Amino acid sequence: MNRVSKLPRRYFSNKDMTIAIDDARPSQTLTERKKDLLLKGYEKVNHEIISYNGKKMQIQPGCTLEETLEKVERFVQNSYYTGLSPTEVLSHTMSVREGLVDTAVKTTETGYMQRSPMNALGDLSILHDYSVRRCDTQIVQYIY
Repeated sequence: MNRVSKLPRRYFSNKDMTIAIDDARPSQTLTERKKDLLLKGYEKVNHEIISYNGKKMQIQPGCTLEETLEKVERFVQNSYYTGLSPTEVLSHTMSVREGLVDTAVKTTETGYMQRSPMNALGDLSILHDYSVRRCDTQIVQYIY
């Protein structure tokens, strides 16, 4: 295998050919086109962010922004089939996110509750005589 790896180097050196990093580098025009494409993408994203921020949610008369958000969080009466109003979409999205976070937190808690006893009892085993022993063969319980 070592001889096979040396073969291309000998062939190229005998034929006065070299492979250098310049052979693998992209041309200057390609890098300029990539930079232009990135700049155009950033400009489009910035334009969308500015237009989105310009359409902030209107505060209801006599309420602060927090009170307006509290009024938005209510029961969603419509469905995706009948059509949701913008406030219902916001309320639905917020409740779905809360549900996902609750599920993730509960999953980690129950996983920890399972791993803790498993790690504590990991070196125990039940032998053919129904005795529970540790890994160093000390008896923990005579009859399981």
